[in-house]
Amino acid sequence: MKKFKIPRAHRHVHSRMQGLTLPELLIIVAITAVLVSLLWPGLGAITEAAKASRCVANLSQLFIAFQASAADHNGIISFHRRNAMAIHSTRRWNDYLAAGGYITAESDVQTCPGALPRRFEVSGFVYGGIGTVSETDEASFVPDDAEDGAGRVIRLSAIKQPAGYWLLGDSWSKAYGKQLYAIEAQATPANGIHLRHRDRANLLFADGHVQAMGARELAQLPVNPLFRGFNRQGRIISF
Repeated sequence: MKKFKIPRAHRHVHSRMQGLTLPELLIIVAITAVLVSLLWPGLGAITEAAKASRCVANLSQLFIAFQASAADHNGIISFHRRNAMAIHSTRRWNDYLAAGGYITAESDVQTCPGALPRRFEVSGFVYGGIGTVSETDEASFVPDDAEDGAGRVIRLSAIKQPAGYWLLGDSWSKAYGKQLYAIEAQATPANGIHLRHRDRANLLFADGHVQAMGARELAQLPVNPLFRGFNRQGRIISF
């Protein structure tokens, strides 16, 4: 069988590669490291942008689930009803949607991809909803079947400013270091909005739009303004 011969020019390159000196290898490694360091921030920004986009898509899907639930329950959506009758138990917004078949029990749509770890246990590490609806909120009321002290429900059609009435958003618990199901209207130091997307938080509003908002924008919300939250490093910020 005829042997395959490497062309002369290729033999020269091949022998040259085998004969790289240590300084030359170090130079190649250094150049590679510099290129990686230059490209890495850009790759990180792309990853963060992808997470933010997925977060927006999740919240948009959840609004569709809320609409479907409201259509089946006389326009009402529920978040967290403490001390309610056994039929409601300690369900939170995601529990109501899952129980009705509007989302699956452990669907990734419930949690921002930028909030890790994603967990679905009893503590409710999902998007934060309105934990305490004000008694002056004309769109909310205490159902007839609820015991004293129960949380209030919201009738979507009764919201007068749906474009400024937020339903869900990026949350964070300082105590647990994870996303939490409730965002209080006057956030406590341990639980509030989380500006995790380049110092902005994604919020779902009652008209169905999702908006990325910074601290100053959050402070100007006409309904349920937040007075405290957390930046990406988990530090408390005041609005």
